[in-house]
Amino acid sequence: MLRKIIAVATAAAAFLVPAGPALADSQDGIPETEEYVQWMYEDYSGPIFDQWQGDLSNYMGAYFVNTRVLVDQNTSSVKNLHPRMYVRAFTGQNYTGASMTLLPFDRAENGMSWRYPSLGSFDNSFRSHRFDWAK
Repeated sequence: MLRKIIAVATAAAAFLVPAGPALADSQDGIPETEEYVQWMYEDYSGPIFDQWQGDLSNYMGAYFVNTRVLVDQNTSSVKNLHPRMYVRAFTGQNYTGASMTLLPFDRAENGMSWRYPSLGSFDNSFRSHRFDWAK
């Protein structure tokens, strides 16, 4: 009898909660729409750091999810999962130094892309990033 009451109460509660689109949660370890995602290793492997539409002027205090490894100068592959915004990743804090631009999700043009499985000369060098609206 108790199971039946719990089942009915659970079903009734489902109707009371409004349904809406799933929103990305920063730093939950799950790559989601509208996030900039950094992996510790090449080919999108190892621990990740996922940031939803937020600029970070430095990575001090930012750790790969479920690790004690700072993101600062420890990134080897990246993806921009935002469909309308560019991401610029910088080698210096406060958006300074050399930068790499990631196009909005699923776009590639002029040798640039929305994803980089390896970073070449940018490997382990990013120290800040920001989102910019696509032109």
